Amino acid sequence: MQNERSHTDHELLIRLQNGDESAFASLYDRYWSKLYAYVYNRIRSQEDTEELVQEVFIVLWENRQSIVITDSLSLYLFSILKRQLVSYFRSEKVKSVFAEHFAHFIQGQMDNSTDERWAVDDLQQRIEAAIAELPNKCQEVFWLSRKQQLSSLEIASQLQISQRTVENYLSRAVAHLKLQLGDVLVFWAFTYLFSAAL
Repeated sequence: MQNERSHTDHELLIRLQNGDESAFASLYDRYWSKLYAYVYNRIRSQEDTEELVQEVFIVLWENRQSIVITDSLSLYLFSILKRQLVSYFRSEKVKSVFAEHFAHFIQGQMDNSTDERWAVDDLQQRIEAAIAELPNKCQEVFWLSRKQQLSSLEIASQLQISQRTVENYLSRAVAHLKLQLGDVLVFWAFTYLFSAAL
């Protein structure tokens, strides 16, 4: 019998579509570690990483008969995984964890006489100062996205630039904020501060 590792993804996918569990197991073994590494590097939680990757393969199995691969199976699996990550980062569980981290940060920055409102105002000022360091157009795109909640397509139309340019500006702004403030504060600001200001 030919070694399973020698089969291409396409061959295994055809067998999977016919309900071949050994083909599913081969794909599982082939992609588990890659998917796991991708997720773990972003969320640093072994338990949550395992759950997210497991869900990818559940989706693969449940939809095996209707799967249409336009590029590659690898891209298909990672597209599922990225959707899982989006849902994960939007979950209340993750928000509460980041909120707790932020609370600890604030407690470390304040003495007993300092009002929490000051800390929030200070964070707002730090964000505005960091964004002010960026080119004018990048600043404009960022505030249209965060304060007015416009989509990248809407911003592109309003400013008469390409959607890709808008996305590049947003990526640059977020990367700059993370460099200046750190991941936890940026996540907290995007989740709570900006939404509260709307």
